[in-house]
Amino acid sequence: MTRNYKVLTTEDVDFFMENGYVIIHDCFGDEFANLVLKDIWVRLGMDPNDKSTWLFEKSFPPEEFGPGMYEWTIPNTLSSTYHRKFDPREWAPKAWDAVCDLVGGEERIDMENSMWTDKLVVNLGRDEYENNWTPPDPSKRFHIDGDYFLHFLDSVEQGLLVTPIYSEEVKHQGGGTAVFADGWKKVTRMLADNPQGLLPQDLHITDIAQTSKKLIEVTGKRGDVLICHPHTVHAGSKNALRIPRFINNPVVSLKEPFKFNRPKEELSLVEQATLNNLGKESFDFKPTGNRVMIFPVEKYLSRERMRLKERERLEAHYAKQKQNGVAVNGISTKATKVALSYPYGDTPHILPNASDGRLISASN
Repeated sequence: MTRNYKVLTTEDVDFFMENGYVIIHDCFGDEFANLVLKDIWVRLGMDPNDKSTWLFEKSFPPEEFGPGMYEWTIPNTLSSTYHRKFDPREWAPKAWDAVCDLVGGEERIDMENSMWTDKLVVNLGRDEYENNWTPPDPSKRFHIDGDYFLHFLDSVEQGLLVTPIYSEEVKHQGGGTAVFADGWKKVTRMLADNPQGLLPQDLHITDIAQTSKKLIEVTGKRGDVLICHPHTVHAGSKNALRIPRFINNPVVSLKEPFKFNRPKEELSLVEQATLNNLGKESFDFKPTGNRVMIFPVEKYLSRERMRLKERERLEAHYAKQKQNGVAVNGISTKATKVALSYPYGDTPHILPNASDGRLISASN
């Protein structure tokens, strides 16, 4: 597709069309990464200098946060909850422009539901992985994102899968995301064949992973951002290096469903890639089922308990700092400050019209 894009090159577009993902380099620096990572060790209840504390099962016991919390993931990998939101247009404009290139422009994005957060996917590894690293098993843990909605070919909830790297570097065998670069095409075809919609468990991702061949281990440096087609089959991998790996997966939500019968010049790259997978020039997709949000009750109750546990740790940490005479201010950047009892407030949200444009948390 010969168009002018803000970030993507012709090579990037061709690569995305074939593999379903692209990596955009140098999207942000230390300032933003350190802001996202602020207090993460406090939130986890761990000592960054003492690996004996790096045990999620000990810090977040399943009986406290709900059964099945760790069954699907790599041991010693945890997705934390979030306390703050960030506008990617301000903090990672290069990555955001690439997202817009892929979905057909910012005007198609639901910005309110597409903010980045400090929810982190933390992979600390285990000693037994050292010198015993193996690629992820296709029969376990591979998935596509979106366990909270009924999946259709044109779903708005997950317009892209975005993965920023906040660690200084994710090296080979360092817990990088594993992607089946040929698996997404099978998911696309399955959804096209099932216009009634499919529950996440009915996508048979394990079967797709086991019949896929092109497994990629994504490595990169701080500021690199992996952007994937929404049907990308992926999983975590073992961190044999035990260098803490911090990433997250901010959602890109769309205002309207993907539309595969637009005039060719109006098709987004995601829509065009989907059509390519189906071998079609145009496709008048019409869902026959109702669009339904799914509420995995135990998961969300577990997440809320985790959030409260993290906030308890943060409050205790900052209360101790205040006792020691350390000033505690609201989290913001540059000259803008909002006084809070603790730096996250009771209801973190984005304030409009902040003087520096990047005030990220305040209490009501």
